Amino acid sequence: IMGSFNQGAGEFSNEYDNILPSVILSRMLKGFSNIKLSFNQRIQRPSLFFLNPFRNEADRRNVTVGNPELEPEITDQFELGYTTVIKKATISASVYYRNTRDIIESILSIDPEGATITTYQNVGENDSWGTSIFTSINVKDFWTLRGTINIFTYNATGVINGQDVSNSAILWTGNASSSFKFKKGYSVEIFGFIRSPRQTLQGSQTSFSIFSIGAKKEIFDKKGSIGIQIVEPFAEFKRFDGDFSQEGVFNQTTVREFLFRSYGASFSYRFGKLKSKRRKRSKI
Repeated sequence: IMGSFNQGAGEFSNEYDNILPSVILSRMLKGFSNIKLSFNQRIQRPSLFFLNPFRNEADRRNVTVGNPELEPEITDQFELGYTTVIKKATISASVYYRNTRDIIESILSIDPEGATITTYQNVGENDSWGTSIFTSINVKDFWTLRGTINIFTYNATGVINGQDVSNSAILWTGNASSSFKFKKGYSVEIFGFIRSPRQTLQGSQTSFSIFSIGAKKEIFDKKGSIGIQIVEPFAEFKRFDGDFSQEGVFNQTTVREFLFRSYGASFSYRFGKLKSKRRKRSKI
């Protein structure tokens, strides 16, 4: 990673190498069931937004600046999973443990003039236990339901501005979708997602949810389709609240609203032929 400025500060650079092992033990059971034990190491590299050292002063009271010296997050994950098929339903459940080092979080500080400075740092370590459940049900020939829920802990420790800090919480995410396929090429898709408030070592941010519905019609002997979609038909704006603090230094509460409702239309058409050789799948 490297960069430089046309004026002012000089060049900056950063580099890292990673070997990421992965081991999976899996066994097929009776009744289309499967049990799996796995270990893998994952890497989450910082995004360009986190790295960019440009100082954004569009709001002089709330300044944001990236950190090009960020290291990637490294996570060790152990997971035990089970999948089975019961009549028209597929169910998959797992429990897992994750240890993440060099976690990247936004860090707030107050300058001498009272303005908030937000940047990003590798603040510490997070131990997380969790469970995840997924199910897909064919209710009718034309109707399918899918849903996922993920519940996990946040147990982080680190150092911010020279102070030892820690925080813990139980977090969760969930999503559900329902698809309908009717005669004459008509179909409808409904999707919803919800997330609990996000936690950091300095505080929390509000929960988030999204709901959308779309419809599609196949045309030209199924070679093409036209569709429409509405995102958040029942809420024009989204509100995001935040509470952040550092003991003995500051307390900050933020409230933001964004226009979120949107409408869309789509058209697609497939032409020509695509030939590909299928590789023989591994038995594993």
